[in-house]
Amino acid sequence: MVPAPDLVRHFLAAIAYRAQKALRDAPAHYPDFSSGNQMRTPVEILRHMTSVLGYARSFAIGGEYPVKPTPLPSFALEVSRFHEMLEDVSAQI
Repeated sequence: MVPAPDLVRHFLAAIAYRAQKALRDAPAHYPDFSSGNQMRTPVEILRHMTSVLGYARSFAIGGEYPVKPTPLPSFALEVSRFHEMLEDVSAQI
Protein backbone atom coordinates (compact mmCIF):
# COMPACT_ATOMS: atom_id res chain seq x y z
CA MET A 1 0.00 0.00 0.00
CA VAL A 2 1.29 3.47 -0.91
CA PRO A 3 1.55 5.87 2.07
CA ALA A 4 -1.09 8.62 1.92
CA PRO A 5 1.33 11.58 1.42
CA ASP A 6 3.03 9.80 -1.49
CA LEU A 7 -0.34 9.06 -3.07
CA VAL A 8 -1.47 12.68 -2.75
CA ARG A 9 1.82 13.87 -4.28
CA HIS A 10 1.24 11.43 -7.14
CA PHE A 11 -2.25 12.89 -7.67
CA LEU A 12 -0.79 16.42 -7.68
CA ALA A 13 1.84 15.38 -10.24
CA ALA A 14 -0.90 13.86 -12.40
CA ILE A 15 -2.88 17.12 -12.23
CA ALA A 16 0.24 19.07 -13.25
CA TYR A 17 0.93 16.67 -16.12
CA ARG A 18 -2.65 16.77 -17.44
CA ALA A 19 -2.78 20.55 -17.18
CA GLN A 20 0.47 20.95 -19.11
CA LYS A 21 -0.75 18.49 -21.74
CA ALA A 22 -3.90 20.60 -22.24
CA LEU A 23 -1.89 23.84 -22.41
CA ARG A 24 0.99 22.69 -24.62
CA ASP A 25 1.00 24.35 -28.06
CA ALA A 26 -2.35 26.00 -27.42
CA PRO A 27 -3.13 28.83 -29.86
CA ALA A 28 -2.94 32.44 -28.63
CA HIS A 29 -6.72 32.78 -28.44
CA TYR A 30 -7.08 29.65 -26.26
CA PRO A 31 -7.17 31.34 -22.80
CA ASP A 32 -10.29 33.30 -23.73
CA PHE A 33 -12.02 30.62 -25.82
CA SER A 34 -15.72 30.54 -25.07
CA SER A 35 -17.95 27.61 -25.89
CA GLY A 36 -21.00 29.66 -24.95
CA ASN A 37 -23.81 28.85 -22.53
CA GLN A 38 -22.00 30.64 -19.68
CA MET A 39 -19.24 28.00 -19.61
CA ARG A 40 -15.90 28.99 -18.11
CA THR A 41 -13.06 29.94 -20.39
CA PRO A 42 -9.73 28.08 -20.08
CA VAL A 43 -8.23 30.93 -18.06
CA GLU A 44 -11.23 30.87 -15.71
CA ILE A 45 -10.93 27.09 -15.31
CA LEU A 46 -7.23 27.40 -14.51
CA ARG A 47 -7.94 30.17 -11.98
CA HIS A 48 -10.64 27.98 -10.41
CA MET A 49 -8.24 25.03 -10.16
CA THR A 50 -5.71 27.31 -8.46
CA SER A 51 -8.42 28.39 -6.03
CA VAL A 52 -9.37 24.79 -5.20
CA LEU A 53 -5.72 23.97 -4.52
CA GLY A 54 -5.37 27.13 -2.43
CA TYR A 55 -8.37 26.07 -0.38
CA ALA A 56 -6.83 22.62 0.13
CA ARG A 57 -3.56 24.25 1.19
CA SER A 58 -5.40 26.34 3.80
CA PHE A 59 -6.15 23.10 5.67
CA ALA A 60 -2.42 22.62 6.15
CA ILE A 61 -1.31 26.17 6.86
CA GLY A 62 -4.50 27.78 8.14
CA GLY A 63 -6.04 30.99 6.97
CA GLU A 64 -8.20 31.38 3.91
CA TYR A 65 -7.81 31.43 0.16
CA PRO A 66 -10.10 33.61 -1.96
CA VAL A 67 -12.83 31.79 -3.88
CA LYS A 68 -12.01 34.02 -6.84
CA PRO A 69 -8.30 34.89 -6.88
CA THR A 70 -7.35 38.20 -8.42
CA PRO A 71 -6.96 37.75 -12.20
CA LEU A 72 -3.37 38.11 -13.35
CA PRO A 73 -2.43 40.20 -16.41
CA SER A 74 -1.42 37.26 -18.60
CA PHE A 75 -2.26 33.61 -19.14
CA ALA A 76 1.41 32.72 -18.67
CA LEU A 77 1.29 34.24 -15.17
CA GLU A 78 -1.93 32.30 -14.42
CA VAL A 79 -0.21 29.07 -15.47
CA SER A 80 2.79 29.95 -13.33
CA ARG A 81 0.60 30.69 -10.29
CA PHE A 82 -1.19 27.35 -10.79
CA HIS A 83 2.09 25.41 -10.84
CA GLU A 84 3.44 27.33 -7.85
CA MET A 85 0.29 26.43 -5.94
CA LEU A 86 0.69 22.76 -6.88
CA GLU A 87 4.27 22.83 -5.61
CA ASP A 88 3.25 24.57 -2.40
CA VAL A 89 0.45 22.09 -1.67
CA SER A 90 2.90 19.26 -2.28
CA ALA A 91 5.42 20.85 0.09
CA GLN A 92 2.77 21.11 2.83
CA ILE A 93 2.07 17.36 2.77
